[in-house]
Amino acid sequence: MANDMFDCEFRDLVVIDKSVHTCDNNTTNWERDASEILNDINGESTDWKF
Repeated sequence: MANDMFDCEFRDLVVIDKSVHTCDNNTTNWERDASEILNDINGESTDWKF
């Protein structure tokens, strides 16, 4: 099936999966404000410390 769908052997899919970021392993609370989510994605902190 891997050959039909992706034109490669199944073992090649394992290598691709390890080499390429194919899924989000981090859980995201999608109920938060959109600006907070975007800051998290962009690596910006929403914690202001003085």
